[in-house]
Amino acid sequence: MVAAERSKRPGRASKRAATARVTQARRLEHEPPYAERAITFAEEKRRIGQAAAMVRPGETIILDAGTTTHEVGLALAASSHASLTVVTNALPTAAALMETPGIEVIVVGGHAQGRRRATLGPLAVEFLQSFHADRAFLGVSGVDADAGFTAADFDAVQVKRAIIAHAAEVVAVTDSSKIAQVAFARIGPLRDASLLLTDRSVSSDAERTLAEAGLPVQRV
Repeated sequence: MVAAERSKRPGRASKRAATARVTQARRLEHEPPYAERAITFAEEKRRIGQAAAMVRPGETIILDAGTTTHEVGLALAASSHASLTVVTNALPTAAALMETPGIEVIVVGGHAQGRRRATLGPLAVEFLQSFHADRAFLGVSGVDADAGFTAADFDAVQVKRAIIAHAAEVVAVTDSSKIAQVAFARIGPLRDASLLLTDRSVSSDAERTLAEAGLPVQRV
């Protein structure tokens, strides 16, 4: 009877299944330098950036640091947007946007980290407390149904959490190599974003798994 009662306890089977899925997820052991990441899946990132750049005039958006989010910035610079405000901690993205007519650029203050080409740390987190954006585009190192969104280091995670907290809508943007991958530091659950924009190489099974975990997927 005791064994039978234990087997009926809710959540035990689902917890075992979740543990198995996390174990099966790829682990990100080392994140390549920015320049190397920028040329990896470059065409896929360009398409993701173009799809993400369909924003409404007058919006305030936050662009996270990263090579895919940078493509969002480049797509915004190449299109015409009236009265658009972009808040970003990504230094290359700020440089690409700062002379674009109709786009006001606000650079997040903080510690400039060369490896990420971004401002990070407590000052960046504090800086973001002053804003509330219509939309944020979030870069991630891993997307997993159980581990959620993850990144390679905790300094980046702190800023990403602040970005999520200060946007009405969050869109995660990443190429398909990050799906079913888990990096060192957890950003948050998949429900923190309303949509994942990724490339067409994502399998139907992976798309369904993420959707069941609460994250709709759009392949471009």
